[in-house]
Amino acid sequence: MELKIKPGKIRDPKELLQVLKKIKYLVLNGEVQFVPYGSEYWDFHQEMIIEGQWPDFFSNSYYDKRDQAVYNLICNTYQGNCRIKKEGGKENWIARLFGLFTKKT
Repeated sequence: MELKIKPGKIRDPKELLQVLKKIKYLVLNGEVQFVPYGSEYWDFHQEMIIEGQWPDFFSNSYYDKRDQAVYNLICNTYQGNCRIKKEGGKENWIARLFGLFTKKT
């Protein structure tokens, strides 16, 4: 089974916990790159993740090296609104700025 970040709504705390663990695995194995961008990110990648012990709001960006795309994990855990969006344009420019992928020649 291939692990991959997938766009979509995260429906409940258990699903959020699964998504966080999957992203943590992908980051630690070098398959995606965490982009600490903006003031609302949460760098949980070296932490033990326990259900419910997360910030009320966080917005993380990830560069997927396999499909050369940027994904945003946007979570308002207080109100139960979390989702993953696949980005283009500006976010890909941000990834280039951070040097997270190289141009194919």
